Amino acid sequence: MMTFRLTALAALLASGIVHAQPFALDSAGRLPTIVTDGAVTTRLAGELLGRDLQRLTGLQGTQGAALADCAARCIVIGTADSALVRHVASAMKIDLAPLSGQTERYVRAAGQVGGRSVLLVAGADRRGAVYGVVDATRELGVSAWEWWADVTPARRTNLTLDGALRLSNAPSVAWRGIFINDEDWGLQPWAAKTYDPAKDIGPRTYARVFELMWRLKANLIWPAMHDSTKAFYSMPGNAQVAEEYAILAGTSHAEPMMRNNVGEWRKSDGAFNFFTNRERMLGYWQERVDQVKGFGNVYTLGLRGVHDSAMEGATSPEHARDTVEQVVDLQRAMLSRSLGKPATQIPQVFTMYKEVLDYYNQGLKVPDDVTLVWPEDNYGYLNQLGTGKERARSGGNGIYYHISYWGRPHDYLWLGTTHPALMRDQLDRAWTMGARRLWMVNVGDIKPGEYLTQ
Repeated sequence: MMTFRLTALAALLASGIVHAQPFALDSAGRLPTIVTDGAVTTRLAGELLGRDLQRLTGLQGTQGAALADCAARCIVIGTADSALVRHVASAMKIDLAPLSGQTERYVRAAGQVGGRSVLLVAGADRRGAVYGVVDATRELGVSAWEWWADVTPARRTNLTLDGALRLSNAPSVAWRGIFINDEDWGLQPWAAKTYDPAKDIGPRTYARVFELMWRLKANLIWPAMHDSTKAFYSMPGNAQVAEEYAILAGTSHAEPMMRNNVGEWRKSDGAFNFFTNRERMLGYWQERVDQVKGFGNVYTLGLRGVHDSAMEGATSPEHARDTVEQVVDLQRAMLSRSLGKPATQIPQVFTMYKEVLDYYNQGLKVPDDVTLVWPEDNYGYLNQLGTGKERARSGGNGIYYHISYWGRPHDYLWLGTTHPALMRDQLDRAWTMGARRLWMVNVGDIKPGEYLTQ
């Protein structure tokens, strides 16, 4: 009986159910010093935590880059491979091995280091460290929409965080993203006229978008792409701020190879027609691949028209289907050559939106390592999902979902009209049917889709 009780207690301790001493945040009218490991991403996460604590308590905290910057109480944030985190974890006798080879997970625990009281947030990677921070602020009552929807947190005192050792769960969907679309109604004019020095959706606005994505546990952006907006990569600083926030970038179903066709394909380039202008189109894609290969990307493959329209120049659905297969092969060869690795090691998706789903159902072949992304019908109902054979593909399956839509026969842009119960039903269906590699939601220009986005 005693052995059973000791075993049960060990299991409870390992699971974090038995709570350690709480870590005080606003003790004696002061906040802990926030110390980060020197990486830009973790420094930004530390700044977010500092702002949140100030809004909760009214107290101004301090930031540091080394443990020596903290005299008595510290929150240490970093990745498990950083010298700072390794030192603190060793002093606290915390095993970081569970983070090895993991993505987006973190360890959090309180303890003592050299006479200091320390709360350690150690990420398996940069996003893991970030999620450790945003989980903490959520526990303290800070909404994901504290900035975007002015959800001011209630002022509180005697704030504490659980100090027990915890290991966060692994993400259940690998790529979780938002697609900013139809932004000419609100987001782009607002950013250009009131918020962003770039006079467009520039790096200052995207930094706020990426912070929101942190709080929502998203990691992939399909940037705004209407002709009212300057193309994401044409705006100095956009790609760099995505890298700083550890956000992966991709492009929508209508924009292969990281290109924003509406804003970037010029009249002087000729027709966007693969049959008559093949070399220019290949060169156009090559230019972008060369420009962005140093960043974190998920590449969209395929070919459609310039702006969410069917392929130009195809004489029949069968002709279009066969051409898409040929184009995908060329795009994969381009990626492999430019990135210096096999195409099977490069993140790629094939989104079967509108007529492309018809091509697929007519026999279009997609390489096994490319993620198949199934669309819904623009009104909340998934068209179809993968079979057992499709679920077994190494590239897996994903979904593309709308909570905002501009198109025939009925637009919905100013009201979030998709019922949450319908969303829950359809997302559960996607999960059950193995669509777990990518979940992308078209959020329009973010407002008024906050609730449904969350």
